Amino acid sequence: MKNKTTLKLFSLLFFISFGLWSCVDNEDHGLPNLDLNCVSDDANETISPIQSLVKDFSGNHEITENVILSGYVVSSDEGGNFYQQIIIQDNKSPEFNGIEVSAAIKGYSDYFPIGARVKVFAKGLIIAKDRGVIKLGVKDSKFPVGRIPEKEVFNHLKFYCNKELETPAAKVYTDISKALQDGNVSTLIRLENVYFPAANGQQTFVPKGEKASNLSIKDENGNTLDLRNSSFVKWADNIVPRGKGSITLILSKYNDSYQAFINNLSDINIKDDPNFTAPTQTQDIKTLEAANANESDFKLNEKVKLHGFIKLINGKFSSIDFGDGTVIQIQAKKGLWNTLPKAFQDKINKEGQEVTITGTFSNYTLKDKKVVKAIFYEAESDVEFGDATAPSAPTNPAPTTPTTGEVLNASEVTSSVFKLDQPVRMKGAIKIINKKAHFILSDNTELQIYIPQFTATITNPEYRKKLDTDGQIVTVSGTFTEFNGKKQIKVVSQNDITFDTSATSTPAPAPNPNPTPNPTPNPPSTGGNTEKGSKTNPYSVAEAIAKQDKTKAWIKGFIVGDIKGNSTKDAEFNMKTWGSETNILIAASADETNIEKCLIVQLPTKKERDALSLKTKPENYKKEIKLHGSLEAYFKNPGLKGVKEFEFIN
Repeated sequence: MKNKTTLKLFSLLFFISFGLWSCVDNEDHGLPNLDLNCVSDDANETISPIQSLVKDFSGNHEITENVILSGYVVSSDEGGNFYQQIIIQDNKSPEFNGIEVSAAIKGYSDYFPIGARVKVFAKGLIIAKDRGVIKLGVKDSKFPVGRIPEKEVFNHLKFYCNKELETPAAKVYTDISKALQDGNVSTLIRLENVYFPAANGQQTFVPKGEKASNLSIKDENGNTLDLRNSSFVKWADNIVPRGKGSITLILSKYNDSYQAFINNLSDINIKDDPNFTAPTQTQDIKTLEAANANESDFKLNEKVKLHGFIKLINGKFSSIDFGDGTVIQIQAKKGLWNTLPKAFQDKINKEGQEVTITGTFSNYTLKDKKVVKAIFYEAESDVEFGDATAPSAPTNPAPTTPTTGEVLNASEVTSSVFKLDQPVRMKGAIKIINKKAHFILSDNTELQIYIPQFTATITNPEYRKKLDTDGQIVTVSGTFTEFNGKKQIKVVSQNDITFDTSATSTPAPAPNPNPTPNPTPNPPSTGGNTEKGSKTNPYSVAEAIAKQDKTKAWIKGFIVGDIKGNSTKDAEFNMKTWGSETNILIAASADETNIEKCLIVQLPTKKERDALSLKTKPENYKKEIKLHGSLEAYFKNPGLKGVKEFEFIN
């Protein structure tokens, strides 16, 4: 049903209030002329196609085309929850989409109230995904998307003339788990037959002294969603209602976790009922025995009952291991941990403790931005401790350091060989990253060579020097471990390390008693030898990234992109038209789109540019090639410079 309030009336009220302010110096206030900001012509895009741009570009993308969007405002900053965030959805039920416009304007609801039909002139704006939410805004040095300056807001955002405010459509769900999908982010949804488990007649929306709160909403099946409230909301001190009803909210996301916001307290249609009893859960929760489970049993957003034994990651983080070695980190819902009794905390951090956890499978982003598999529990009652102990290790366990078995070549294997706590022997070229020795696997996975108490363990100074040398070939024996998401080989003895000394260990030939007075010089290399880095045995991209010592060598890889500007931030992949003639990116995989896994190749002259650049020869995209050049930094990243010779591989 349409709201009888009209934008025409709204404009009139605005000008009346503007007249009352006319005696004040408002030269710098930048107040818009609403007559000049209303439009009537049609838009040329809905929100969904522009969202797809984010999937096609890494980082942010400037919209250079004349893209005009049409939609309805569904957020309001009046209540204090949406500060300089204008949420717009295109209202084409049931498959409407939404987007967030980041704008440095306070009190935007005075100009663009809920239900106002608006047009967004997107040309010149930046679009990007910021912590899980697709946003429109401007370039910013600190964030993927910055706020549109106040004086520019009304150049990009205009409302339709003489249009009534409409009640925005909302998708309706009784099952919260079905509402939690990326296509619903930045749109209105209405959850029915839900309640607040924390409601007890005293709980407020934001506890005293807190900057914000996450208030759990629960459905009859036990699925939950956090309702996020800033301490600035007008209802912060209101008591959370007991009872069951409906809540209309805007779905959002923070990294991998869904959350939601309301515009005003009136969005909650639950009457307080002191006699309310939470419903008995009817959802059939799958029970998983960790020892019999494998990676395929991990399904995002699925609620399960997981039984197993606590294993500590690096003596610190609690986890449960599946039978195939898949590690599931155990996580308390945000804000819960500090409220749990110490006895509980001690038990869940005890190696070998039997435990059954009712929780939801989710991805969890660590501080270093690595993503791990996790199970999230929401209350102390979701965790049951048992009395059994973890199965004993075999009576004749494998030695800490394997002395037999296959030696894995780092440049030929992928991260799939990594099995936590499994013994391993590996050979490869050292790559120093943040002053630590690493192997680079063929899929560009960084595998740290971790040596506890380094100086005490490695007593030979020559060994220490070699372990700090880029490109040094070494074979290590150890155990796969992980710390804060960083994959490692843990090496506990100097005897578990051997260096490739083939270049120096071959004895010098005995003196020739009848030397030739004028020996014939060796012929120049034609590339037919089999030495590493030769044309017949080129370095892989991973090896080239590790060996940045200005060695002249042949490299093999696939052409996957280029850098169109002055920084690796300007890297481009999977383009219809390409922006650079002076460089290309090569990678181990033809489908690579991560600049960190690419070698940047300089094309120094017109000859190489005409033959290799994607701007000149777009058909070279995804072709396999060998190139000869100097392994040295380019764009401050691993590179290949001075390329003069190259050969496509059929």
